[in-house]
Amino acid sequence: SEWIKKYEGKGVLIISEDCKSANFAAINLINVDQKIQFEINNSLARFGGVKISSKLAEMAISVHP
Repeated sequence: SEWIKKYEGKGVLIISEDCKSANFAAINLINVDQKIQFEINNSLARFGGVKISSKLAEMAISVHP
């Protein structure tokens, strides 16, 4: 959470791996059937000053507003 406060609005994209909390990273990498896939949290991306492209969002297994 200190990283989120430190980099708020500075164009920094936080990516996590298998993070159980949806309120931490804009992109969360997860292992599904032994394949790396990802979830996107658009509100956290915007909060960090980053815009996620629609092409990237189409590849995500889930996109949170």
